[in-house]
Amino acid sequence: MAVDKDGYSLTGAFARALGDKEFRRQVLEVVEFGLSRHRASYGEIYKDTSFVLFAKYTYEEVCRLLEWDKNVNGQNIGGYKYDKKTNTYPVFINYDKDPEISDSIKYEDGFLSDRELVAISKQLRDLNSPEIQRLMSWPGNGMKTYLFMRKNKNDEGSKEFYFLGEMYPTGEFNPIVMAGANKRAVEITYRLDCPVRHDIYEFMTSDLNEDEAAG
Repeated sequence: MAVDKDGYSLTGAFARALGDKEFRRQVLEVVEFGLSRHRASYGEIYKDTSFVLFAKYTYEEVCRLLEWDKNVNGQNIGGYKYDKKTNTYPVFINYDKDPEISDSIKYEDGFLSDRELVAISKQLRDLNSPEIQRLMSWPGNGMKTYLFMRKNKNDEGSKEFYFLGEMYPTGEFNPIVMAGANKRAVEITYRLDCPVRHDIYEFMTSDLNEDEAAG
């Protein structure tokens, strides 16, 4: 392919090669395969977003697809982040916590069912903290809260999170003291817009250590 100010065009050599019927057939077959795979993976977007339900995304892709003005790295997101311009609030959860990490950042998030989730705020938060107030003000403020989840930081594709759709605070906000850290936080209960797909739910809630021991 050649690129100029008018866009893309075929090179002379490639255009001549397409004169061979078998070569042309193989090229068209590859193109059709790519298009069909794209339609299968990304053809049906979720509601009014640019995401596909249960597809995987990195932090950078989430920021871009939410149309934030700039990318924010995972360390600065720290589990969740609110973007005022787009009124979006993505929540990123590592379902299994590394037993070696500090108690001060070991949040005990967990599913209650395939459609209900308890998530813990960042430490040193209470019912008057800005992000908790935003959640408590939903749906009046129109904020969109989206759930992204991975098994843990060490699983295959660990830079990517499953997109599990929009979730809604149920109104249950419980101030807690984090076990072992002696830091206050808020336990938030959410209801998911769509049930988590069965295979993903089983994967997230399974104990991989027990599975390995049994094997």
